[in-house]
Amino acid sequence: MDVARMILGWIILVFVSLASAEDDEGTDWWTQEQRVRKKVLENYDKGSLPRRDFNGTTTVHMHVEIFGVTIDDATQIMSVNSWVWMLWNDQRLKWDYKDYGGLNVIFFGADEIWKPDIIVYNNAKINEIDHYGDVHLIALKSGTVYWIPPAEMHVECPQDLRYWPYDKQSCTVLLGSWTTHGWQMNLMTWHGNITKLELTNYLKLSHHWQITEAHLIRNEMYYECCPEPYITIELKINLVRVSPAFVYTVVFPGLGIALMTLVQFLLPYDSTKKLIISSCTAVLTCIYVIYLATAVPPQGNSCPIILRFFGQTLVMVVISVVLTAIVLRLASGHHTLTTAPHPKVKVLLTGPLSKVLLTQDMASQVGRSFGLEGDDEQVLDAGQACYTPEWQLVAASLDRIVCYLYVIILTISLLAYVAPLA
Repeated sequence: MDVARMILGWIILVFVSLASAEDDEGTDWWTQEQRVRKKVLENYDKGSLPRRDFNGTTTVHMHVEIFGVTIDDATQIMSVNSWVWMLWNDQRLKWDYKDYGGLNVIFFGADEIWKPDIIVYNNAKINEIDHYGDVHLIALKSGTVYWIPPAEMHVECPQDLRYWPYDKQSCTVLLGSWTTHGWQMNLMTWHGNITKLELTNYLKLSHHWQITEAHLIRNEMYYECCPEPYITIELKINLVRVSPAFVYTVVFPGLGIALMTLVQFLLPYDSTKKLIISSCTAVLTCIYVIYLATAVPPQGNSCPIILRFFGQTLVMVVISVVLTAIVLRLASGHHTLTTAPHPKVKVLLTGPLSKVLLTQDMASQVGRSFGLEGDDEQVLDAGQACYTPEWQLVAASLDRIVCYLYVIILTISLLAYVAPLA
């Protein structure tokens, strides 16, 4: 529905009424309006329903024009700025326009005639029950009444932050009568039970959230206690977070840290530069995780993939730093180890697994009989075997395993993060 056209039509209608409202005796339009108001409001009870249908049910048609949506990440409360359209027929306000100088439309104050007690059932601010602005109602000569108040509605909207900062949310506003059931007041949408809202009036460029789709859905609910239906109008809004700045504050720094982490695993296991880069990467990852913890909304019902990924990255970087320090310590040649690794570990690391881990050169330098007679281990002056190469192989193999795990986790995280966005 084009709001501008309807408002323009009403303005034209009012001016036509003003132009044709003078009767033969020169009575002006304002006098005619006073006469109509006096007639229809005499003995009018604004507390009673304007029963129009044969079964005594008042039908109220509803529509919503959305002009803005915001979500407070700290409180998980969605605020909707809108116009709520309500239309019904009140036969008590009907008049014959021929008897009143052709007057066919008048205006009533918000407290002068009956209007439906539609409130937000899932209101997040209980002390704010009156959601609508104090605007006039428009009554036509047929008894049809339009009420189009501006409304600010606040509802709770728990967020699924799994794909933050490119997450999508679905929030619901439940509208319904507080005191009447479906046999007394029947709520309807503009077009059947489901109405898709047009978003032409939504201020897309001035909000942190972009509405992708919005519907009005009519629901009937029955309870065991009562035979009558209870009707609600559900405003369902699908949103996507608009976050261009996060590309530079979250995505690019995250990719940089991930690349640095990957580079450190590519350096030689006994390189001192590997330890320096690993330590720097660990510090940067800690700082980045702390930043993400402050940037991510605190009340989400799920942990973002990006935060879990860098938490796991931090663990693997720390493991890599420890293993690098051990390898460098052993490679210095100033310390010897006289206790051999478990035989099964040695057989495993010197077997086909060494090809997968790319440690064949180190495996070829390791003996097979663990310091016994005929072993090719380095023997100390005291007659004890030195198992430093074996432990270097163990540390280097663990470093490669951690590298492979990191690549696997990085790939899975990227696929899980990008696939829903494609």
